Amino acid sequence: MTVDKSAAKAILRDPQGNVLVLRRSASHPHVPFTSDLPGGTFEADEQSIDALIREVREEIGLDVGSMKVVLIDSRVVEAYGKRVQTDFYEVTGFQEQPKVILDSEHDKFEWLPVRELTHVGFFEDQVREYVAKDT
Repeated sequence: MTVDKSAAKAILRDPQGNVLVLRRSASHPHVPFTSDLPGGTFEADEQSIDALIREVREEIGLDVGSMKVVLIDSRVVEAYGKRVQTDFYEVTGFQEQPKVILDSEHDKFEWLPVRELTHVGFFEDQVREYVAKDT
């Protein structure tokens, strides 16, 4: 199966189990003002975990390289007319709720209980399955 690009996304869980959800800003190149999870596309010759760590650092100013990072799903999804190989990670092990510093692609964020995760990006099936397993 051919893919057009690859991406890595993260479910970041704070010590209370809440999940970080971002909102895409007006300047985001794809579907502005919609919910999103931290992460993004791979650069040339980049491995999935490295892309995740880099994208999280770029988007929210957080280094998750020393956290517990577990691949929980990997599948091809249709997004914006492209086939995207998406690796979906859970990131845990924070001692306190991390400080979030948003980049220009996002304008808001909130920490939500898992059961409130809905309509998050183009990977809704992955999120729905994650919520079902957690609740």
